[in-house]
Amino acid sequence: MNPEFTAEELIDELLATTGQHPMSLREQYLLRETLYSLTRLIRSEQLLEIRQNVARLIPYSLRPMHVRRGRGKRTMAMPASGQKNLAFGRLE
Repeated sequence: MNPEFTAEELIDELLATTGQHPMSLREQYLLRETLYSLTRLIRSEQLLEIRQNVARLIPYSLRPMHVRRGRGKRTMAMPASGQKNLAFGRLE
């Protein structure tokens, strides 16, 4: 899939045509970063929807083992070698 425009080009084009008054550099930066965040959110929602649709289509017994397992809550039995126990028993 070869899109006609990249997300960066579309965002720059939108910034160039947005608003009647000239924006400051800070306003342009904030708008650009907000648009990048929305783009990432949309992509992640699309991937989640695809995964959910595939999960509905493929019977549980035919799914690969790593997909079947699911992800449980992670527990930390032993701290990693670079971590130390600090005050109040928290790892940081």
